[in-house]
Amino acid sequence: MEIKHLTTAKHMKGELIMLKRIESKEDMLQWSKEVNLVCKPGGMCDLQDIFARSAAKELKTYFIDMTQNEKELLVFSISKAMGSNTLFEFIKSYSNHRVQIQLNAESEENEKHWSAIVKKEMDFETMKQGYIKIGEKLTNQLTDIKNDNDTMQKTISDQWNEIQNKEHELEELSEENKRLTAFESHIKTLLNK
Repeated sequence: MEIKHLTTAKHMKGELIMLKRIESKEDMLQWSKEVNLVCKPGGMCDLQDIFARSAAKELKTYFIDMTQNEKELLVFSISKAMGSNTLFEFIKSYSNHRVQIQLNAESEENEKHWSAIVKKEMDFETMKQGYIKIGEKLTNQLTDIKNDNDTMQKTISDQWNEIQNKEHELEELSEENKRLTAFESHIKTLLNK
C-alpha cells in the first residue's frame, strides 16, 4: 500500500520531482508505516528527506499527541530511518512534556509539601542544635570521667607498686627476723654452755 502524498513523485524518465512534508499526525503515522515497509535504500532516503523537510517542532507535537501504541510504532520507525540521536530528541521532548504536565498538576500540592518540609527542616535544625549541645556536654563529661579514670588507674597502679614494695620489704624483714632469731638462738646456746 503506497501513500502517494508522502512518497516521492517520479517523472516518467525517473527524475525526482518533489518531496512532500509531514503536515499532520496522520501523515506522521503513514510515514512510520512506510518506513517499516521500505525495502530499497532509495526509498529510505526519500522517507528521510520527507522527515527532514518537516517542521521538527510540529513533528514532536504530533508525537506527543499520539497514543501509546502509535508512539511505539514511531519509536521504531524514527530509530530505523533517522537514527538514535533523532529518536532521543523525540523521547526527550515527550519526557519534558510529561514532566511539565505533572509539575503543573501538582504545583499547589508541591507548595504545601515544600512548606511542610521547610518547617520540618527548621524543627530538625532546632533539635539538631539541642542534640549538639547535649553531645558536647556528654563529651565533656566523658572526658572528665576518662581523666578521673586515668587518675584513679595511676593511683591504683602506684598503690599496687607500693604494696608490692612493702611485701618485698616484709619478706626481707621476715628473712632478717629469721636470721636474727637463729642468731639469737645460737647465742643463747653458746651462753648456756
